[in-house]
Amino acid sequence: ERRGGKRGALSRGGMLRALARGVCRPASRAAALCRWDAAATATVAGRALAAVRSGERRGLCSEGGSRDSVPSGSPAAPPSSEASREKLDGGAGGIRDVRRGSDEANGAAGGGVDLTGAKSVDELLRSDADLSAAASASSKGAGRVSVSEEAALSIRRMAKKRRSESPDLHDPTCPPLQKKKKPRTPGTRHQRLLDLSMVYTGDPLPHLTKRLPRTGGRNNLGRICTWHRGGGYKRYWREVDFKRRRFPDRPATVVRIEHDPNRTALIAVVRYDDMPEWKERYIRYCMLFDANMRQTDKAPVNPALTRLADVRAEKLAVKQRIDAFDAMPQEQKEARLHERKFFYDWKKGRRFIVRQKLARAPFLTEEERTLYILCPQKLRVGQRIMSSIDGPVDIVPGNAMPLRYMPIGTVVHNIEFRPGGGGKICRAAGTSATLLEKKEDEKLALLRMQSKELRYVWLDCLATVGVVSNPEYKNQVWGKAGWRRNMGW
Repeated sequence: ERRGGKRGALSRGGMLRALARGVCRPASRAAALCRWDAAATATVAGRALAAVRSGERRGLCSEGGSRDSVPSGSPAAPPSSEASREKLDGGAGGIRDVRRGSDEANGAAGGGVDLTGAKSVDELLRSDADLSAAASASSKGAGRVSVSEEAALSIRRMAKKRRSESPDLHDPTCPPLQKKKKPRTPGTRHQRLLDLSMVYTGDPLPHLTKRLPRTGGRNNLGRICTWHRGGGYKRYWREVDFKRRRFPDRPATVVRIEHDPNRTALIAVVRYDDMPEWKERYIRYCMLFDANMRQTDKAPVNPALTRLADVRAEKLAVKQRIDAFDAMPQEQKEARLHERKFFYDWKKGRRFIVRQKLARAPFLTEEERTLYILCPQKLRVGQRIMSSIDGPVDIVPGNAMPLRYMPIGTVVHNIEFRPGGGGKICRAAGTSATLLEKKEDEKLALLRMQSKELRYVWLDCLATVGVVSNPEYKNQVWGKAGWRRNMGW
């Protein structure tokens, strides 16, 4: 029975089975058949004609009184003559045998259409339309066609396989909801989860993960301060680059799209390229970095007095290091390109780490060049993206630049509150903001959120082009409280 319809109304699959069993006698069944889409019915009939061509009793137009045909007493019984069968067959054998699933066509003339060469959705729909037209033209005047159950199942299997193999039907950044499960248990009766078959759900990158401690709703004294928290699967925190300032003006390639259990949006793994043309500039930077940093980690007795007393001596030491670096041969200087240094410095009596900047490094290690970013919609694996802090880049999903260089009407996400502070606005799944106005004199940009709120931010704040991925997350139905409990809530 059709879901939500009147009692006795058959669905498409039920009508096919009724036709195959030959029990579609009442006029109401024939009227229900007429309510179908004519093109879809002709497509099913045309694809199943191969069973008749093979001479086996599995096809469409069997003789009256056979098991797979409509009885001759039915109001819409098909003619049982040989001429009508030849007319329905189209005078050619170009429709392939769907029961066996062979990839060879039986012929090339008449109304036969071969679907094995269709690669994209447009070609598949075009082939289906041609097949429907051929089957409709061949079945004019032949009455209603009965379809065997085995041929209908073969058609459904072939369509499902073609749908799964077609890349145009799936967008990994917008995973759809799964089909409703059979209500075997109360928890799965209304459950609708995301279909993450196109998204990487394996282990994360080790150098970009860290342990995520769980509190269970307890404070530092062990007392429950938040009820209904605890349990859940163990998760590792993924360190996502929200700033997009680590490697400016350096192109990157999207490696894969991953599922992050700690956030609603998807994340993408990007791999930055080497820039050999930055070699000379980075050698000069390495020289200044080594010369300006003190080669010690011992705390001075009085940092303020020691700094005032040793200013002349430090200037002399810096000059000696610069001269020594200039005297090095070119091979030793280029060897410094692959070194990574950091020193301890003292500020107000406290020690902190000063690391060597890698923004303009010509060569990166494999761990340095691989980062996580927030994945926008329509981002593809293998796509080239770039971020900039002092100039415009292409308006492509995944590119980041200051709001100053974006045109009015650009849809953005991962927006900073303050320049250099990292993205804070529009980071959840399916969220975005629209750039409405730029005030150059006040250095402000006006953004409209999805909640219709208007907010001003600085023009120098970075933002990423596009809408955040995974928009169907809000439409999930968990089905039972235990599912949320397994998430740690």
